Amino acid sequence: GSGWTSGIGDPASTYVKFDVFSPNISGVTNTLFFATGSGATFSGNSTFAGADLSFGFQINNGGLERRTGTGSGTWAAVPYSFSNSLGYTIEILGNRSGATRNYGLGSLANNSIDFFVNVVLVGDDWSFKDSSKPIDGFRIYQVNGGVRYQLDNVVIANDFTAVPEPSAIVLMILALG
Repeated sequence: GSGWTSGIGDPASTYVKFDVFSPNISGVTNTLFFATGSGATFSGNSTFAGADLSFGFQINNGGLERRTGTGSGTWAAVPYSFSNSLGYTIEILGNRSGATRNYGLGSLANNSIDFFVNVVLVGDDWSFKDSSKPIDGFRIYQVNGGVRYQLDNVVIANDFTAVPEPSAIVLMILALG
């Protein structure tokens, strides 16, 4: 895995983006976990503790799940599936600014997260797992795996300026076409 143990600085607005690819992203016992938070499990080289998360997500056997609830919480399935041998861009926007924030692709209520896969909104105004937990560290790692993940273009920002405007997205799609 990889990540920052501290130093993100608990921003009022958070933007996390990365590209992921795996030839077996929907393989059995194949989980990729990614989260922000603070606490003992973010300051050392260990797996996360649910109680330390401000938000947490995982791709589990091809399905998307998010961590919900108080304390350690539970995993809740999200109606989105990943396919083998396709590239994906994950974007997560978090807002704890005290007010609704507008950005190029929409708006985000206070204490909420928007979650995108390949510029498609998969989760709109989801609650943080724990909005009182600082966003000071980031983790991404594989669980139960013999499968390889390729990660690229990791961005962690304490504002939404990295979010592309809709006109830039159209240009990217035209260039890829």
